Amino acid sequence: MNEFSQFAEHSVQKHQSKNFGVIRIIYPILIFLFTIAVNIFLSIALLGPFAVLSCAVMFVIEIIYCGKIFSTISYDYRITEGEIYFSIVYNNSKRKELGSVEISKFETIAPYKGQYKESANRLTYVKEINMTSSPESENIYFAVLPDPEDRSSKTIFLFEPSEKMLKLLKFHNRNTVIPRS
Repeated sequence: MNEFSQFAEHSVQKHQSKNFGVIRIIYPILIFLFTIAVNIFLSIALLGPFAVLSCAVMFVIEIIYCGKIFSTISYDYRITEGEIYFSIVYNNSKRKELGSVEISKFETIAPYKGQYKESANRLTYVKEINMTSSPESENIYFAVLPDPEDRSSKTIFLFEPSEKMLKLLKFHNRNTVIPRS
């Protein structure tokens, strides 16, 4: 088999909630007002050069914090050599690897809708890793990974694979992948 036929990658951008536009306007104003209140208190309490320093520190913290809140987030999935790799990308520049899993170790890989969604929601999981663009997406799949030491302890991964990724998932784990309907 061609080495490129065993490789697939896909990326989805996380959509913000409906209230995000309002939050984007109100939140910085509230942070700014809080910063001013804290600085006034510190100015009265410290009465000196520390007041100016604390004011500068609070404004820097505000800028950094607002930057993190309003950053764009996308999730990257990559399949190579029988493993699926998950990454999160902030502002299209900073990548953080979330981990990788050998595809053959998944207990179930199925669409997260209909009867499969009901069965996935009935089970209990120790950990849920949601890497989808939005909860309403039509292309969400879930994969269940049992803990090798404690089979009753499971992790569920929610992601949105491409068609090529589904074919590779099926190739590496024939018994568990249920194709899109």
